[in-house]
Amino acid sequence: MKINDDDDDGDDDSNDGQSQTQSQSQTVPTLTEKQKTFVQKKLNERSSLRSLRRYKDADEIMKGLTTMGIIADDGMRTWTISNTHTHARTSSLYHGADTKDTIIRNGNSKSDTNNNQSFHKNCILCQSCNTYFKSKNLLFRHLRDVSTTCGNVIFANGQKMPDAPSSLVKKQKQEVAKNSRRKKTGRAIQHAAPEASLWFGDLPLPYTRLGGQYRRLMGILRECLPRDVPQPWIKKVVRKGYRQGKKNNDSMRGGDHARQKEQTPELEPTEQVKGKYLGFAIIIFRDEQEATNVKEALDGYFIDPIKIFTHAPECHDLPTFRLKVKNVEKDTSSTYNSDGSNDAVLPLKSGNLDPPLEDQFRPLSIHELQERCECINRRLEGSGKVFLPHALGEEEGSSPVNEHTVLLQHTVELYNQLGPRDEVHWKGRAVPESICNSLLTLLKNVRWPASSHRKGLTSERYLVLQTNVSNDRFYQDLRDGCRELMQLIDPDYYYSGIAVTKNFVASPHIDDRDQSFQYAISLGEFTQGGQLCVEGIHNSSDVREKPDFVNVVETHNRIARVDGRHVHWVRTWEKGDRYSLIFYDTTERKRTSIMKTGLDVSFVQESMQ
Repeated sequence: MKINDDDDDGDDDSNDGQSQTQSQSQTVPTLTEKQKTFVQKKLNERSSLRSLRRYKDADEIMKGLTTMGIIADDGMRTWTISNTHTHARTSSLYHGADTKDTIIRNGNSKSDTNNNQSFHKNCILCQSCNTYFKSKNLLFRHLRDVSTTCGNVIFANGQKMPDAPSSLVKKQKQEVAKNSRRKKTGRAIQHAAPEASLWFGDLPLPYTRLGGQYRRLMGILRECLPRDVPQPWIKKVVRKGYRQGKKNNDSMRGGDHARQKEQTPELEPTEQVKGKYLGFAIIIFRDEQEATNVKEALDGYFIDPIKIFTHAPECHDLPTFRLKVKNVEKDTSSTYNSDGSNDAVLPLKSGNLDPPLEDQFRPLSIHELQERCECINRRLEGSGKVFLPHALGEEEGSSPVNEHTVLLQHTVELYNQLGPRDEVHWKGRAVPESICNSLLTLLKNVRWPASSHRKGLTSERYLVLQTNVSNDRFYQDLRDGCRELMQLIDPDYYYSGIAVTKNFVASPHIDDRDQSFQYAISLGEFTQGGQLCVEGIHNSSDVREKPDFVNVVETHNRIARVDGRHVHWVRTWEKGDRYSLIFYDTTERKRTSIMKTGLDVSFVQESMQ
């Protein structure tokens, strides 16, 4: 009986436990209106992030909601709350064994306690869960993790943790680099004549991705273009331009096009079945003749990724297709700026003018502008003058002014107080007429690339010829003419590249990558102006002397040895086109120190203006 009684008691306990479990499983926690509003707000925020393709941030929000017990159904756009609260989890659930290298908890033994006390001196304590971390980065990672109690409380309160120290340091370095970066002072013209433009269509989506500046599309052009065609300018790529029809679906599989056409019956336009999205690209070539040759060579060309991307691991996953090439029917403007607008910025050819002071000093970094301001202030104090530029801070209703902009405006005001900058006029060394005429003929007949090789400077054409190219198929004649010039002027000078320009004007800039001086020559039938202006720094420590001056160098059919590591620009001119050749060295083969005078005065002769 006792045993039976015990058994009965056990059965009762078991039944009670089962009924209690069932009641608990049927009890679903309820949320207050404030909590419901919070959850809905987070779901809307997650939806917005997903629409912006910020999937990582959206997953973080979903992770926090899941920790709180929220179950979301994206298909039905509904959400429910589970009957199990994970929000109240104890710390034992997230103090796992994988954190033993970064977290030190209280030990049981005396030796463990001593070790912990010595270790705690170099660790960071979380005020919420009293857990020690080896670094601030680990602590911030712990707080930002919404799967932990600390992170879940922060998430539920709608608060946002600041960035980790490493992220702050990285952002600070990026800001310093941004402020010290040379400022662009011009916009190059991009030539996109309709007759030199081609439409490349029927591109599967994997070939239209932006990664690596459309590296897959560029790979196709590099491998399939005729050898006498250099890499063109990919002006525009549209990923989802149109849908392919049923006929095109078959051709995408890479079979024989003629055989498929015989097997596939012709469909009426109304019977065409919509297929996958296809993309297209607008590609610009050097001229109409080159575009015509490319169209004849590539229209209907079968693209096999295994043959084109031989060493790429993803080549087996890319689809095959037949390329369709057509002329661009839409009549567009023949010139575009480097920023994509179609308002052509043509060189100013009226008078003999310099760019404004603000443009002349814009290439200087923040540190260099600070040095200029301090030097001018000392000179003004030495001459008994006191000049304080008006304060430039945060204006009403506008954002704070950038530090570089503030210093730039202060520098311009100080220079205006000093008066016009000193100018020293020079003439470059004369070049034989036969060489000038030969180079000018080559420059007039050169087939310029559609895309400027230096988009941050104002020029009608800009071409860079690298020296390490052997047997150039496109510009070998021009290279030979330049080599003949340098053999006459300075046979021992090594140049890593040649900047070839047409109608380059103004655009004060600094060539940061230069490791030595440059040789500069200008050619053409232009008149009255077009001199090369290079800043120079006075060696004198006299505070009464101006800190810098401008070298005005005549390079028309003359060559000069200048230092591009100073601010330099080109004055405007009148009549005709102005071509220029700049020989420079960006390697460390024969590195030279910066010339404070801005040019080699022993190579040129002073001119009376």
